[in-house]
Amino acid sequence: MLAYGLGAFLVSDFVHYWVHRAFHGRWLWEFHKVHHSATVMVPVTASRVHIVEKLIEKLCKGTALALFAGLFFYLSGGQVSKYTLFGVSYLVLLFNSLAANLRHSHVWLSFGPVIEHLINSPAQHQIHHSKDPRHFSLNFGTNLSLWDWMFGTLYVTGHQPESLEFGVGEKDNLRYQRMSTLILRPFRVTGGKLWRALAGRAGHGLSGAGRNG
Repeated sequence: MLAYGLGAFLVSDFVHYWVHRAFHGRWLWEFHKVHHSATVMVPVTASRVHIVEKLIEKLCKGTALALFAGLFFYLSGGQVSKYTLFGVSYLVLLFNSLAANLRHSHVWLSFGPVIEHLINSPAQHQIHHSKDPRHFSLNFGTNLSLWDWMFGTLYVTGHQPESLEFGVGEKDNLRYQRMSTLILRPFRVTGGKLWRALAGRAGHGLSGAGRNG
């Protein structure tokens, strides 16, 4: 049970790292911007997530965990069940107890440069939310910063708090204060990007055909 719980935790955390990183890319950023548009970090900011991001995350994690569980159950003869405490995976409970709930808060809590190569601290996630360009595309990990270390996106912190500002720019910070904008604007902006990309490709194709003619 302990081995299965560890494996499920690692699979889930690894998939979340790559999903999170994908949402910082060109085509998914507008949906993730909803989360980053918070100018004040409080624990409920963790739930400020667009439904498209949540659905994609659940689909990716569900698929990966189903494959892992099927293989694990097959190899163990179906004798292993998920070990939980109070209905929560024991490792999730452990990491939440290690101040994971302070990631989205004003509380600066650094684990130091050694531990932060393995475990993500609240300070590291606050760096991820910083609107300072030097902090962009860093610390995508959720519970583990091991993935950031492995794939070159790690930023370790010190015990001295850094001066940080949160949000995504004055205009979008204001836009994303309305519920309707939070839900609908990402579709409109992403649709516009897709339309311009397709139109540009079509135009390029026509100009190439004209030159060939």
